[in-house]
Amino acid sequence: MGDLEVIFLDSADVPRRESGERRSEITEVKEEVKKTEIGDEDSKVAKGDSNGIQQVADLVPHGDEEKYIPRKIAGKSDVEILLTAYKHRKNTLLEGPTGSGKTMAIRWLARKLRVPYMRVNLNGGTTVEDLVGQWIYKDGKFVWSDGVLVRMMRYGGIFVADEINAAPTEILFVLNSILDDERKVVLTQKDGEVVTACDDFWFVATMNPENLYEGTKMLNEALRDRFQVVLEYDYSKDVEKKLELSDDLLEIAKMLRERDDEIRTPVSTRSLVQFKENCELFGLRLAREIFIQKFHIDERKIVREILNLKFIEGQEAKNE
Repeated sequence: MGDLEVIFLDSADVPRRESGERRSEITEVKEEVKKTEIGDEDSKVAKGDSNGIQQVADLVPHGDEEKYIPRKIAGKSDVEILLTAYKHRKNTLLEGPTGSGKTMAIRWLARKLRVPYMRVNLNGGTTVEDLVGQWIYKDGKFVWSDGVLVRMMRYGGIFVADEINAAPTEILFVLNSILDDERKVVLTQKDGEVVTACDDFWFVATMNPENLYEGTKMLNEALRDRFQVVLEYDYSKDVEKKLELSDDLLEIAKMLRERDDEIRTPVSTRSLVQFKENCELFGLRLAREIFIQKFHIDERKIVREILNLKFIEGQEAKNE
């Protein structure tokens, strides 16, 4: 899954021209996160095998602080909605086009809460054994090794099933029992052990719009019904404006998206940020060519024409 790898702004980076309403919104989001934050010394990890606990503890996101711009969904901040879903461990599905911020939102939340985070892309190469577990040969004997999903169920954390509607059918059947109220899975290949998800386990899935991307399919209705929270993550004009993209670039995105009968390649928020960064690195002329090459060959003429309407030679000279 090539999810949003862009840099988002938080309150420290909001330009002074932002309105008081915007600053107030950011403060509210920060307060909501603060209420739910789990300090390093208080992090909850279920008791059990010390090696398994350590493996999960190592999944707590570290490194440079990620920045994220919340979006409004039915009048509420998506951060507020996700925090509530996390607190109550509601199975959550985020649906939207590639590069719209689905995975970024969850990863950012895991970092803020300082809880383990595991994202698995459910493409055609993912197997049931990868998630549930299998027997492996080690030190002269066969031993059972939990899969990544079962490990998270035992010890807690946020598990993200990425591109769930691209998963093989046999995996979806396994997820049915995990997403039930009982939150259990039976290790039939082991010894019939029943693993019940610990209190600190939260299941999140992401998916691209059904049948619009190669390899995706309609999600089984029985499985979809098990998600108590379903949110749409479309490309957000408000978010893109706050990313400090130029007016010309925002207008180009609008024009390209309106011609979806001719242009199948998604014009993602991520691709717009990449364009901006490439302008800074290489200059406008090369950045424009790189942007054009991201489209299918039969779409490039239209993309070039639209770019030419907005970016003239004088602008190139200014940026280079």
